[in-house]
Amino acid sequence: MSSLNPFFEEMKKMDPKPKAIQKTSSGGPSHQITSVRKVRKDKQHDIKFPVDYVMKVKLRTLCKTLNPIYKQKTGKSLTQTACNTLLLRFGLTRWKDVNYAMDYTDTKEYMHTYLLETEYGERGGLHEVAILKDLSDRRVAYCMIHHTVAWLERGGSIEEIL
Repeated sequence: MSSLNPFFEEMKKMDPKPKAIQKTSSGGPSHQITSVRKVRKDKQHDIKFPVDYVMKVKLRTLCKTLNPIYKQKTGKSLTQTACNTLLLRFGLTRWKDVNYAMDYTDTKEYMHTYLLETEYGERGGLHEVAILKDLSDRRVAYCMIHHTVAWLERGGSIEEIL
């Protein structure tokens, strides 16, 4: 259907972006998608990993310890999920040193991490490591976080994680 005003016809011809939804020629209510939406660059991927009581206490204590340093650097408080994400990111940078054969039991009690979609799915991300090691994403996250906590207990620097 064309517009009565020729000015709007010229505007349609000059418009470089395609329409997201276009009706099919049958005239029915079905729609056809003609373009793909861009993914937000700050989109996050939620990964939950099982924790036992001892690990939960260690992670919560570590979060309380890191909070003043993190607040001084960024001006924001450090939440438990953000702390877990920092530990997982550090584990991703040293994924070759992680022991993936450690005991893994699903305790049905979980903590969360929010990796950026780029850190999760792209080259060198957690999902690629999981495929290379033939393990689940949860188990890889579990192993990496345990490795990072053990590294800190052996005398690793908190500054490297932040």
